[in-house]
Amino acid sequence: MEQEKIIDLEQQKIIFAHLTKIMKNKIEILENQRNVVSYALAAKIASESSTKTSRNRIKLKTIYCITAFAIIACGSVIAINLKSDDAEPFKTRYMVENLRGDTVDTWKFWKIDAESTLVVNIMNSGMVGEHKIKSIKDAILSTDTLSMDDSITHKGLGTSSTYFVGWKGALEESSAMKTKYVIPTKFKIIESESEVGNIVIKLSALKDQDGYSGFTKSTVDGNEILKSQIVIYDAGSLSDDGLEAIVRHEFGHALGLGHSTAPEDLMAPTISMQVPYISECDIGAVSQLYDGVTMDKTVCTK
Repeated sequence: MEQEKIIDLEQQKIIFAHLTKIMKNKIEILENQRNVVSYALAAKIASESSTKTSRNRIKLKTIYCITAFAIIACGSVIAINLKSDDAEPFKTRYMVENLRGDTVDTWKFWKIDAESTLVVNIMNSGMVGEHKIKSIKDAILSTDTLSMDDSITHKGLGTSSTYFVGWKGALEESSAMKTKYVIPTKFKIIESESEVGNIVIKLSALKDQDGYSGFTKSTVDGNEILKSQIVIYDAGSLSDDGLEAIVRHEFGHALGLGHSTAPEDLMAPTISMQVPYISECDIGAVSQLYDGVTMDKTVCTK
């Protein structure tokens, strides 16, 4: 019994050390952000002080919301009170919200029968090597899974979640639930320079002027997706893992998912390379979408 207590204590020390490291990194990032904002505000005030007669009172505060075991939320908050002598002060409100309750938007879906195969066409495949084409195919066809500790995404301690590498495996998991419409699970990948196929992935050498790495446009009729076109910008300069993550994200849009409010989720507007895989929440969103729940949100259980 004494030996089990010692082992348990050592495990707790390891977990605490890991969380401490994460918190230190978060704090360092926030301190850097605070310094940048402070310099910017100081410069702005100096440049405008000669023309403004009212007093500007500026308060910069960094809030660290840390529990004994995990970071719930953290961020830099800037409260600026541009107040004349006789004006009422501005009132603000701040709330700490647990990461549980994040959502994934559902959009439109494919209406196919159980035997249908969606054709995925990779255009301009010659501009990248075979290893990058394999990365694209893995993002779609892989059935591999990964188990990750929930402490990495600050969604739990001592628990883990399963993530899918490719959409085929994730969609097969979604298909385990009975849905009103058939969830696509069969894909045929071709490489053609003409825009044939149900889902077209176009590799581009151009950089998007707004800085986006990928873009998905779908043609719909009512709630039905008729065709989806994905553009991957500056594809030749992307790493294999980066290209795979972007294709995985955009393919989620092509299947009918919108964005997630969870910053670490694959379907978040900005892809986190810490966990760039298909989450259990994404799988639940697919099941809900193909059960006919369009233009709505799926609430994540973690």
